[in-house]
Amino acid sequence: MIITETHIYWAGMSVLMLYFLVIYAKLHRKKYVLGSLFFFGVVFAVIGLKLHSYTEYQMNDGHAASTFFAPLIYILFYQILRLLAKKITGVEPAYEYASSYDNVDNRKLNALDYIVFVLPFLLAVFSPSIIEVIKN
Repeated sequence: MIITETHIYWAGMSVLMLYFLVIYAKLHRKKYVLGSLFFFGVVFAVIGLKLHSYTEYQMNDGHAASTFFAPLIYILFYQILRLLAKKITGVEPAYEYASSYDNVDNRKLNALDYIVFVLPFLLAVFSPSIIEVIKN
């Protein structure tokens, strides 16, 4: 099987979706999960750096391997915002789909909960485009 730029692009986006689901399922509250996500994000980013040297993975709007940086960007921004929110509110940020109440912590969600969950994901999704703008 020949690996194309589309395969590379979707490999990066798939790992990002996996990270998103881990956070959504609140698995990051278990011991060592965030550290593991950070470690694998660094490994994935290093692979992305290596793949950037291959011109055959160049796409019309940038290099397909730029998506390999998205998981690391996601987990870094998520952790920074999570720690800030925890310091401000004193509780772990939470997110519940289609509900304004967190069943784990038994509290109403606030705007900071949504910001901590959504903003890092948006930054990570658009990071390949941002990387290409900075690079050029």
